[in-house]
Amino acid sequence: MSVTSSTKTHTTTTVASPPPYPEVSEVFLDAPWVLRVRFTDGTEGRVRLERSHLTGVFEPLKDLSFFEQVYIEDGAVTWPGGID
Repeated sequence: MSVTSSTKTHTTTTVASPPPYPEVSEVFLDAPWVLRVRFTDGTEGRVRLERSHLTGVFEPLKDLSFFEQVYIEDGAVTWPGGID
């Protein structure tokens, strides 16, 4: 009597789905408290934040030197401390 054994290797490949919305690809300071934002679908525009609306967790953005530290993280406009 003979016994045979076989080993099979399974490989799983995960393919990331694109997000359901365009992500931010570029952000520039256009003027004090004004950002120019470009998205991955080519859409772009300006966003003006009113200082009077910067309350609560957004309070630090009233300081222009802090506001100027804007960057992109995970496709979103973000500031230090995870403000997004």
